[in-house]
Amino acid sequence: MNVRAHMSMLFHLDKCIGCHTCSIACKNLWTDRKGAEYMWWNNVETRPGTGYPTQWENQKHFKGGWKFTKASGYGEKNKLELRLH
Repeated sequence: MNVRAHMSMLFHLDKCIGCHTCSIACKNLWTDRKGAEYMWWNNVETRPGTGYPTQWENQKHFKGGWKFTKASGYGEKNKLELRLH
């Protein structure tokens, strides 16, 4: 294989929603040659792996997730807000 250029991709992980669009774009760019159909150069994990808190799903401890507030009166709407630290 004749390598003509080096390329890199930068991902802003704070904006990642786990849609795998970056993986598909990377695969379309790099696996256009015969025999490379099985290769994945980028993979998005939707659950943290080694190095993350082992109890990351414990929302009471990490205070993340969503906060639901039910409407209290007529004309008001229920609210779903992102809970930040």
